[in-house]
Amino acid sequence: GIFVPRQVKYDSDFFLRQDADVVASVALFLREAWPESEFYVAERTRRLLESFCELHVGGSVPTDTEIHDSLGQLPVGGSWAVWIKAQNAMLFVERLSSDSAFVGAWRVQQSTEDAMHEFLLMESIPNVARTIPWARLQDIGFAQRVADLSAIPLRETFVLIEKGAQESSEVHETRQPNSPCVVLDWLLPALGGARSDLSLEGEAVAKQVVDDVRLFNNAPWRRPPVWLAIEALVSLDCVRVHGVNQGAVLHKALLLRLMGEALLRGGRAFGDASARVEACRKVAGCVQELDHLDHEAPCAAAAAAKEHACAAVDHVMASVESRWHERSTCEIPS
Repeated sequence: GIFVPRQVKYDSDFFLRQDADVVASVALFLREAWPESEFYVAERTRRLLESFCELHVGGSVPTDTEIHDSLGQLPVGGSWAVWIKAQNAMLFVERLSSDSAFVGAWRVQQSTEDAMHEFLLMESIPNVARTIPWARLQDIGFAQRVADLSAIPLRETFVLIEKGAQESSEVHETRQPNSPCVVLDWLLPALGGARSDLSLEGEAVAKQVVDDVRLFNNAPWRRPPVWLAIEALVSLDCVRVHGVNQGAVLHKALLLRLMGEALLRGGRAFGDASARVEACRKVAGCVQELDHLDHEAPCAAAAAAKEHACAAVDHVMASVESRWHERSTCEIPS
C-alpha cells in the first residue's frame, strides 16, 4: 500500500484492506523499528503517529468514545489527528496551552481531474485553521460530530462520474474522491475562535501533491488516501515544531526511514519482481530529494535515513538480480 498504487474501484472491502495495510505498516515501524538515537528530535511526531494508528487500526473508523478519550490525553505542546474518512479530510489539533488549541483541516485526496493533470499541484496543509478554546474539543458533542462525519459520506459531497463522460476517455474511473467542504466550511467555523493566518512562516506547509496515476489494463491506479493523509500529517507536524527548513528535512528523513523498513520487511507482499523494482525506484527518488534538502539544512537523522534506505535498496535489488540470474540460466524445456 505504501509503494505500489492500487487499482481504483468502488469496493468498500478493497479500500478497507488497503487502509489497514498502510496503517499496520506504520504501526509496525513505530513499534519495532523506530530509531530513537537518530530521531529523538521527532518524539512529538512519533506520539502523534502512534495515536493516529491506534484510532485507525485495521483501517477502521473511530467511534465517538475513542476520539474523545484519545484527544483527552493530549498534553500541552502535543499534537493529535484524525482522518475523517468519509469526508476525504484530515483534522489536526495542537494543544497550545492548558486552555487553547490550534485546529486545522485539509483535503486528503485530490479530485481525479487534478490528480491526472500534467501541472504540479500545490496545496496548503492545512487548508483552513482556527485557534479555539480547548474546552470546546473536550465536549463529547465534538467527538460525536467527528465520528458521524467519518462514517457517513453526505450526499452532496459524494460524486459518481457518469458513464457517458468516460466513453471518449482511455481511463474508466468509477469513483470521485468526496469533497471535504463539510469539514472545511462547516465544522471548523462552527468551533468558533479566531481564524489562523496560514501565510505566517511555520503555521502551514506549502506541499506539492503527488498522487501517482498510471494506467494498467485501462484502469487508473492511485496512492492509498490514508498514506497521503499520513505523509501530509508528518510534514505539518515537523514544520510546526522545527521550522520550515529543518522540518522539511526531518519530514523527508522520517518517511524515508519508514519506506526503507517497509521495503526490507515487504517480502512476498510485493508480489513480483516488478513491484519490488518499483518500490526501490520510489525509495531511490526519495533519497535524491532528501539529498537536496540536506545540503540546505544538514541533519544527522537525514544522513542515517539515507544510509539505511540505500542499504535496503541494495539488498532488495540484489535478490531480484539473483532471481533473474537463476531463471536466465535455467534450461528451457523444448
